[in-house]
Amino acid sequence: MYKRQFKNIEPEEEFSAYAPLFGMLKMRRGIDKVFPEGFLALNGQQQFCIYDKIAEMKHRKVDTSHFPAMAMRFEHRAMNKDKVQAVFGFHSVKDLFSGGYDTVKKQQVNQWKKGLFSHTVEEVISIGASVLQGEMQVFKDRYDKKWFEWFLKSYGAFHLAQVAGIEVVKLALQNFEPDRMKVWRAERTIDMLARELEMLKQVQGRNKTLGTLYLELKEKVCLN
Repeated sequence: MYKRQFKNIEPEEEFSAYAPLFGMLKMRRGIDKVFPEGFLALNGQQQFCIYDKIAEMKHRKVDTSHFPAMAMRFEHRAMNKDKVQAVFGFHSVKDLFSGGYDTVKKQQVNQWKKGLFSHTVEEVISIGASVLQGEMQVFKDRYDKKWFEWFLKSYGAFHLAQVAGIEVVKLALQNFEPDRMKVWRAERTIDMLARELEMLKQVQGRNKTLGTLYLELKEKVCLN
């Protein structure tokens, strides 16, 4: 038996801005996968799936003109009869239509709270710091005493490429700097540094803190 419950929300940012969060919201004893337009956490009994609903509809050639510009879908899937019974207290359709719908809504929220939104904002910030420490360690292992200098250079190149676009940066350099050799060297440096950090990241940069993004999603998804 399989039971799926979902909730749609209108996020304040593009889907990609939340991807660093999804990579941190680990499900106990589960497997977590982050995709460009979705996140999946699963084990043998249940799944939590988050994805860009507008992108998904466009992929299916569905007209989105009457929908919000941005929408995110949160799905909880109980994958077998025992899990449905454990979560909702019943597993038959007749129970659902005889007063069980309110229970389903309540338990849906409880599962999101327990499964992925059990952290405080402070804990999310701490997790974010751990991720950043991991990135720092890569640079320290590679560049030794000059690791922080290269770390800052890579972050600068990465965010410059993300905010302006690498082709825009290159065109600005070509128009601004008459020395072709300097332009070539600068372009090569930006490419190298941006790619180096991008290998450690799964998503574009963001304007809000992880704590702010987390609190927004937690309030919108877990609001009864």
